[in-house]
Amino acid sequence: IQGKKHHGAVMTLVERKSKAVIILNTRHKTDKAIFEKLDALLSVTPKGLFKSITFDNGKEFSKWKDIANKHDISTYFADVGAPNQ
Repeated sequence: IQGKKHHGAVMTLVERKSKAVIILNTRHKTDKAIFEKLDALLSVTPKGLFKSITFDNGKEFSKWKDIANKHDISTYFADVGAPNQ
């Protein structure tokens, strides 16, 4: 989520089953800022707590392979053509 006039940004993570929400203040909507915040979160959570992450198709998630490899987590991308359920 990007702030008004592109100032500031936050990343929201929603756990699919419990609907628990984690909000990370990334300050910028860049691939570097997203990687740093997601890496920091995954580095302090127990291994295996998150089994997969589904990203939207924004270019800020271009470092998805680095996250997947470093934290041994499956990554997916949203299918924008799929109907809402």
